[in-house]
Amino acid sequence: MKVETLSRKELAYYRLLWTSRGQKKFFKFALEGEKFVLDLVHHYKNSPYNLEEVLFDAVFLSRSKNNFLKKLKDEQIPFRVVRHYQLERILPGRSPQGIMAVIKMPEQTDDQRLGKILASGGRAIFLDGVQDPGNVGTLIRSSAAFGISAVVVGQDSARLYNPKTLRASAGTFLKIPVLDLVHRDAVEIVMKFKNHNFNVIALSKGKNAIPLKKFSPPKDALFIIGNEGSGIRKDVQKIAEETVSIEISPDVESLNAAVSGSILMFHIQGK
Repeated sequence: MKVETLSRKELAYYRLLWTSRGQKKFFKFALEGEKFVLDLVHHYKNSPYNLEEVLFDAVFLSRSKNNFLKKLKDEQIPFRVVRHYQLERILPGRSPQGIMAVIKMPEQTDDQRLGKILASGGRAIFLDGVQDPGNVGTLIRSSAAFGISAVVVGQDSARLYNPKTLRASAGTFLKIPVLDLVHRDAVEIVMKFKNHNFNVIALSKGKNAIPLKKFSPPKDALFIIGNEGSGIRKDVQKIAEETVSIEISPDVESLNAAVSGSILMFHIQGK
């Protein structure tokens, strides 16, 4: 099998796909790791994403036990076998697995995809300034696990296409609608949900907050999870019709955003 040597221009291009600047320029992003790429191969056709190509090195191919090459050929997915040292220069992190995928972002605009979510109803999650990419990815993963209909990554949150977010999501961004609207005004987006008859519910502390154990979730709702330190911004909190809180031990000041959001989603599933 031919092993390619990438040009300087190609190296620069693949490196850029891990950055916000490159993703905006090419309307593509990259994902690393055998498990994640396998998930892409299995699920991308039922998602808004298009798997453009896969890059891996000979070292990865010799270690893989998943008959990986056959799967790519069966699905007619373009691939390149590149030199190990070059792939190490492209991939982020200290322990690269020797494989990456190049993925095209959805062809539909943010507003078109948002319109579908608004028309479909259900229970959606809005992340208001959740800045840690691990928290954002975990909340996406929990949303997929607990039957949430969609996730909106809102203003000032960590971007969906941040490599750490994607890794923490464990590929679940392919399985439910996830919108990266970090560049849009949070009040504008939340009001769109309210105007489409979604109940807006904040997950926060407060004297008027309903304990989660006593909360009966409505059928169509937007649940807002706020910033790790400052919580939900005041202008967004004002839109909420109800506030729900999670009762914890007085010895613990607060819960991690991903933990509290996951508890909320577990509680409301099936109700």
